[in-house]
Amino acid sequence: MVQNKEGRSVTKKDVLDTTSAVFAEFLGTLLFAWLGGIAKAAAFGNGLALSAMVFFTASTSGGHLNPAVTIALMATREHHWLKGILYIVAQLVGGIMGALLDGGLSGVTLGSGDGPACANITLTSDGVVFGYEFMMTFVLVGVIFATAVNKAGEFGGATPIAIGLALFVCADAGGDATGGYLNPARMLGPAIAFGCNLSRSWVYVLAEVLGGLASAIIYKTMMMKMKFFIPSSQYEDRQHGTDEVGANTPTMHEFDSLVVRRETIRHKSSGKVDVSQ
Repeated sequence: MVQNKEGRSVTKKDVLDTTSAVFAEFLGTLLFAWLGGIAKAAAFGNGLALSAMVFFTASTSGGHLNPAVTIALMATREHHWLKGILYIVAQLVGGIMGALLDGGLSGVTLGSGDGPACANITLTSDGVVFGYEFMMTFVLVGVIFATAVNKAGEFGGATPIAIGLALFVCADAGGDATGGYLNPARMLGPAIAFGCNLSRSWVYVLAEVLGGLASAIIYKTMMMKMKFFIPSSQYEDRQHGTDEVGANTPTMHEFDSLVVRRETIRHKSSGKVDVSQ
């Protein structure tokens, strides 16, 4: 009998739920990369595309669609690490496939050095790229924690809109300097498909991952007043002054208590996006 680390047997439903969630991350990232890569107004189009895809995938996978987001959630124990690794692989493959779809529909030759979603950063130094991508990803992940992780806020169906708006304002501010990716999957997709900025992709990935981690740790410790390495589900629901758990824990290691089941029903009925899936 296969068991998870809490000793609970892994059921067929667990496997099917995880498979469905991983596929949702792949498909959602693919469609996001495709739509964002051919958007007429890059910042606005990408913001709308992200909102739409978070709506599309949230109930199945939590709507991460970004390795930097998943890593931030894993580091703060808001998402199971093994499931998170599967998400990241799915997101990266989805980003590449989305870029390939962009290229195929646009008639761009693979490996040509240019194509949809390829940023012109020849005049931008690595330091400027790092600074912009770090800060923009910091903002994006902070908004995600504020609206989807912090259960004190009852944003409900507005959460995907807030996330899309965060991407829009950040990409509008820094898009000319870096392309405004804020997402390793979105950057590596066209870099691998078309060979654009591939040698500098490490700057983007490092900045986005570190920016997301910094935002997650600062928000959880300073804004939520929690220890970043303890899942928020183990804290009291401070807003209501009860001992209810404030969030769903990941499927692979959910608590079997009545209080968690009751809180799960409450959050699902409110329509709130739960990134811990």
